[in-house]
Amino acid sequence: MKNEKAPIPEITQLKEFKKRSGWSYHKISVHMEIHSQTIYFWLKDKYRPSSPALEKIRKFLNVYAY
Repeated sequence: MKNEKAPIPEITQLKEFKKRSGWSYHKISVHMEIHSQTIYFWLKDKYRPSSPALEKIRKFLNVYAY
């Protein structure tokens, strides 16, 4: 049995935003001021964002996703 971590709601919302909007990793990264490869790794579940990064994601979603 694999010990998997619970999904992060902000990452789930960011995945949904990317799919709906058609925005590239690069376009999202420019608006979040985070490297596009980092965003790619988050959305592919390779890395989990830090607390400050989660705050940037929340701010991004509040502006662009709602």
